[in-house]
Amino acid sequence: MQGIVCDGLHPNAQSRQNLVRSRSFGKRIGTLEALQAAVTHHVSSGAEALRKDGLTASAVSVFLHTDFFREDSPQYHNSLA
Repeated sequence: MQGIVCDGLHPNAQSRQNLVRSRSFGKRIGTLEALQAAVTHHVSSGAEALRKDGLTASAVSVFLHTDFFREDSPQYHNSLA
């Protein structure tokens, strides 16, 4: 920032209003059990971040969709709140 000090711009930092955990998988997940394990891991990670900040969640939403770049495969997308 060209030598300009930025500390103190927000002296009363507010607590976060939302927390988003967005992940893509490096390889295709072929079983429901593997998908459940991955979602459980990411939800647990989000809960840990909330606990670290002393916050609670009022809602949790999970969104899933297939690889939309694979036009040769059937596509799926769904969410649960």
